[in-house]
Amino acid sequence: MKESKFYSPEVFTASGDLSKTWFVYYYEPLVNGHVPKRVKVYEGINRIKTIEGRLKKAEEICARIREEKPVTYGNNKPVKKFPGSILMDGIESMNNYCDPKTISSFRGMVNVFLTFLGDKNDRQATREDALAFVDSLFKKKLSPKTVKAYRSNLKSLYNKYLVRYEPDNFKNPFRNMPPIKTSSRSLMYFNDFQIRLIKEYSREKEPFLWLACLLQYYCFIRPNEIRQLKIEYVNLHAGYIEIPGFVSKNRKTQKVAIPTSLLPELNFLVQYNPELFIFGGPGPEAPSRDSLSKAHKKILEAVKIKGRYGFYSWKHTGVVKAYKAGINMKDLQMQLRHHSLDMVNEYLKNLGVMDSDRIRDLFPAI
Repeated sequence: MKESKFYSPEVFTASGDLSKTWFVYYYEPLVNGHVPKRVKVYEGINRIKTIEGRLKKAEEICARIREEKPVTYGNNKPVKKFPGSILMDGIESMNNYCDPKTISSFRGMVNVFLTFLGDKNDRQATREDALAFVDSLFKKKLSPKTVKAYRSNLKSLYNKYLVRYEPDNFKNPFRNMPPIKTSSRSLMYFNDFQIRLIKEYSREKEPFLWLACLLQYYCFIRPNEIRQLKIEYVNLHAGYIEIPGFVSKNRKTQKVAIPTSLLPELNFLVQYNPELFIFGGPGPEAPSRDSLSKAHKKILEAVKIKGRYGFYSWKHTGVVKAYKAGINMKDLQMQLRHHSLDMVNEYLKNLGVMDSDRIRDLFPAI
C-alpha cells in the first residue's frame, strides 16, 4: 500500500564541496509508512558554480516541492520523518553527537531490516526474526564484518528504546546473539624508501597533503579528525594540538604533543585566521570526509607504490618508528589516545612489530 504522506525536503550540500553532486531529497514512505523511499531532485543545481547560487537554487526547489506536497498528517501536525519505527526514533536521538555519515549508515541498516520484516513493524520483531535477518545477510554474501555491524547497531538502537521507555514484555530481539567470527588485515606501514619517494613528490606537488601525512605520523591524529582540525586547535607555544570531543573518534577532548621535528612545519599557521580549517581552503567548510585519502591515493599511484597501503598507513608508520626508536609504551599510549596499554600492545602486534627486532636479532643460532 502506498500512502500519500510526504516528508519535508532537505538539501545535500556535500559539506560545501562544489566538485561533488548536490541535490534536494525528500521521503515518500511505502508499506504503511515503515520503509521510506528517498527521492532525489537535481534540476540544474550542479551547473551553478558558487555555493550561494546553489543554495538559492536548492531553496527554490524545496519551496516548490513543499507547495506541491504539503506536509500534513490527519490533524495537520507535522509528519515525523520515520513514523511508527522505534529504531528510527533512536537514530533521531543521536543527531546531537553523531556525524551525518554515521546517521546515514544507521538509517540504511534500519531500512534494510524494516524491508525484511515486511508487514511487521520493529515493535513486533522477535528473536526469530532477528536470527532470520542475520542469516539473510549472509545469504546476500555480505562480509562477516558487515553482518556484525548490522547486528551490533540494531541491538544498540533497540537498547536506546528500552532504556528510554522501559516497555513491559518487550525484549531486544538482537539480545544474546551467537558470535560472528571476523578477520581483518590492517594497512601496512611504509618503509624508508617509500617514505622518501612520497616525501619528495608531495613536497613539490601536494605540500598541504604532506602536512596531513606528518600530522598522522607524528601525532597519530586520525584522517577524519585531521580534516576537521582548525588552526585554533594548534598551540605552538605550549607544544600541543587539542582534538575537541566533537571531532575525535571517542568523543573525548584530548591533547597530543607536537614533537620538535614537526614544529617548523606548523609555524606558518600563525599568519592565518585561527577559525579556519587547516585543510579547508579559504572557505568556512572542512574538506569532505574522503578527500585527503583520495588525494593520497593519487600520490601512491604517481610514485608507483602498490599493495595494502593508504593514507592511514602514516599513523601506522609513525607508531612503528616511535616504538623502534625506544619511546616507552606509556608515552605511546598517551599520544595514541588509547585507554589502556593492552590496546597499544594489540595495535603493535597487529602491525607485526611487537618484539620482532629482538626475536630477529637475538635468537640464538644452532
